Amino acid sequence: MFRHQLCLASLIAFATGSITVTHISARESQPASSSIQQEVRSYLRNLGISTDRANALPIYCTAKHCTTTGNGIWINERQLATHPPCLRSFYLAHEAAHYALGHYRSITTIGQEQEADIAAARMFCRYGQRAVVEEYANYLQYTVIPQEGSKGRVDKMHPTFSDELRYLQRILAE
Repeated sequence: MFRHQLCLASLIAFATGSITVTHISARESQPASSSIQQEVRSYLRNLGISTDRANALPIYCTAKHCTTTGNGIWINERQLATHPPCLRSFYLAHEAAHYALGHYRSITTIGQEQEADIAAARMFCRYGQRAVVEEYANYLQYTVIPQEGSKGRVDKMHPTFSDELRYLQRILAE
């Protein structure tokens, strides 16, 4: 069973993408905290981005939503602070994976969201942090799906919760 008590509404809003994508510019944003920047840059390197390129990529703090563009990665630190460390790490790695996969070059699709999830999950498993993926899968299975339903997505840019759980479980079985 999922071990943590969470701010469920906040995590579901994040997981469902119910925050709509709007234009974010670097002028509106402050740099993310050094710990967030360090964690995201570590994931970028683990996902195949060179150290120089990872260190040069701006990582900003925003009050809007987490997103990745060709100009940087925006992280809603206040929202992520309500999550347990494993879930926070998965979301940061997911955004890093969007950048590593070049998803900032086009409008995000369901396929790109799935690719970013899979790349993040495989990275964690490859680097001995399988627990991050297990905890996120448990959260989907025991908290989100029972409360929101297997198709409980607000937008059409993300896979259903049951689809997301299914491909994460496949990765965990590899």
